[in-house]
Amino acid sequence: VPGNREVLWIFSAGEIDLRCHLVPRIAEGADLGFVKQYIEKVRGLVDQFNASCAAVSVPTPPAVDLVDTDGFPVVGTLEERLAAHRLMRKRMLEETGTTSGSTGAVIYAFDATDRMSNEDGYYRPEVTEDGVHPNDAGRAEIRAAVTELRARI
Repeated sequence: VPGNREVLWIFSAGEIDLRCHLVPRIAEGADLGFVKQYIEKVRGLVDQFNASCAAVSVPTPPAVDLVDTDGFPVVGTLEERLAAHRLMRKRMLEETGTTSGSTGAVIYAFDATDRMSNEDGYYRPEVTEDGVHPNDAGRAEIRAAVTELRARI
């Protein structure tokens, strides 16, 4: 990939999984072992195009007001989805960074959770229109978080 060392690759995954699938998996005792596997797959891909690092994005926090769609239904209570988000975030933070224990590219967590959530941990309504996608204010928060991440790398 031309210029790959000039690019901060950020991989995004998980918001739909959190909203639609993770709550029942956690209730069944899932340990979220897939997080480590996912990050290792990202590391392998990044190694293939010879970049030294990349980031995986922590999913957005759950929204109080969320547009529910037939294709991607909201599963679980708001509190269960918040607990699932916190668990997913924790695992992603544990598995990323310079102490992640693997060789190859360093995979950082891109975590805008604190910027995008209110004091209770839920998606701030002023940074989203539908509870999933950021609006202009949300995109400004994400740009600021990317700037902070780039300064750490």
